[in-house]
Amino acid sequence: MSLRAPRCAWACRGAGASSFAWHETKLEAVRAVLREDGLSDDDIDAKLYYDVAWFRTRVERIVLPPSALYWRVRAVYELYGNMKDKKTDAPLFGEAAWRKAKNVLKEILAGHCSDPPGMSFYRHKLTKRGEIAYDHLGIALLECSRGTNDAEVRSLRS
Repeated sequence: MSLRAPRCAWACRGAGASSFAWHETKLEAVRAVLREDGLSDDDIDAKLYYDVAWFRTRVERIVLPPSALYWRVRAVYELYGNMKDKKTDAPLFGEAAWRKAKNVLKEILAGHCSDPPGMSFYRHKLTKRGEIAYDHLGIALLECSRGTNDAEVRSLRS
């Protein structure tokens, strides 16, 4: 099965999305501001679903610890792995894909995919004057260095 196949793309996105959890108290603080601005809880839930990028610049996320991350990613693999491709009627995951998936799960259990305890990959976005940047609602904007070499540089300086 090609990684370009639609269901394979869903599985990859699902595995990635299942890896993260919102910082609960910060998410609730942003929800409170949105409620004050007139949004209902249903509106906020819809915004969180359809406009994740908006929340990612305002609320920290963590990659879950191995004990939680393993089961989430495994559930995605189980859900999509045995689905059949409509064109070929072949399972989404062949032998090679299942081997790779099992290796990913081993890496997760070893703790190689989770955020290091006590390390934050977020910092406040700054204005040109070096002050914390806020959106029109007064919510501080964030930048995330996860997945960049900036994270490596910051850990070396610590």
